[in-house]
Amino acid sequence: MKPKFQATRDVIIRTAKWAEATKFYSSVLGLPVTLKNKKLIGFEAGAFCLYLEKGKEHGPVFEFLVPNVDVAQVAVGRSFADSQRGRVHASP
Repeated sequence: MKPKFQATRDVIIRTAKWAEATKFYSSVLGLPVTLKNKKLIGFEAGAFCLYLEKGKEHGPVFEFLVPNVDVAQVAVGRSFADSQRGRVHASP
């Protein structure tokens, strides 16, 4: 059985230039802040929620919900799923 994958509205970008990025999205673009702590800030961007995380840069992270994590892992392949262990969550 092929699982149904559904994207959430959340996108996370990690950046070493967190203060500058935070200023850009809040001051230049005027996006409202929805969450803020020492390492993460969230902005409401309309079609999606953008989160900036402090740290070494990597590609954007998109969140997907699935009814059954084990079935989803088989569908995407064990090697990929193992690399995402702890970052794959079942939908409620």
